[in-house]
Amino acid sequence: CALVILGAWGCSRQSPPEADKTEPPVAVPAADMACPLTGHWRSVKLEGADIGNFIKEIRYTFGADGAFVAEAAMNDGSTDTKKGVFRIEGSQLLRVFDGELLKAGFTFENGTLIIHDPFLGTREWFERD
Repeated sequence: CALVILGAWGCSRQSPPEADKTEPPVAVPAADMACPLTGHWRSVKLEGADIGNFIKEIRYTFGADGAFVAEAAMNDGSTDTKKGVFRIEGSQLLRVFDGELLKAGFTFENGTLIIHDPFLGTREWFERD
């Protein structure tokens, strides 16, 4: 299971979540690291793979405990919410929700978070909310 392979979640060392639980992992005592993703983010631009045809806006909340919530406001007026855990590995953002591991690159440009998903061919720009 991919959940077991990834041992450190969030921006500090954490125990892996158990496959049958939906709660975020419990932090293991370790050196605390500042996490540039922690906090609330709102999309300001969506690009690629027709993402803008379906999604109006995405909001992320990344917690210091390694948990995240992603909420997408769809163009049809509905909302899609995903909850899971995340991990930073170099310049990669790893997210697990619904039992699936998603890997994406991320960078910062003038305080703007840019997430690039090479599998989907999308780029998303976020500002702090």
